[in-house]
Amino acid sequence: MTQIDGALSESKPVKIGVPQGSLLGPRLFITYVNDLPDSIRRGEVYMYADDTTSYTIGNTTDEVAIALQVILNQLQTWCQKNRLIIHEGKCDALLLDTKPFIGPLKDLVWGDKTIEYRSFSVCLDIAIDVRLSWAYHVKSVSTLYSSKVKMLRRIIFKSKATLETIYY
Repeated sequence: MTQIDGALSESKPVKIGVPQGSLLGPRLFITYVNDLPDSIRRGEVYMYADDTTSYTIGNTTDEVAIALQVILNQLQTWCQKNRLIIHEGKCDALLLDTKPFIGPLKDLVWGDKTIEYRSFSVCLDIAIDVRLSWAYHVKSVSTLYSSKVKMLRRIIFKSKATLETIYY
């Protein structure tokens, strides 16, 4: 059941999963996926909550793409075995290199979907670009804070009570 503004919904049994907002949910999830990194035999896998990042290092872009596809295949096997579904819309690939890359990249696939190569990605609110520069991250953070400062300038003339409500 759920409660909104003091009103309770009808009570129904939970047949699958864990109730949202429970303290037990995150612990059960971590326990459930804890063996995922051990199932990857090539490359590295890092997990934070329900975010998973994998990477590999190679001498050529083709070598890296092939290794990433092997990792993706191993991840997909693990997910199928454990009945988990990946949010394909949140999957992307970055090819980090110190020099510009020219030429086509081998496609990375997950099932029947192609994973897009991007020039940057956001991981745990940090924008990472293919050159590992801070330019994109600094720009996105400054844009965010600039809009917040503009909003604060618009409300500075409100009453003290209104400003305290906004603050708290």
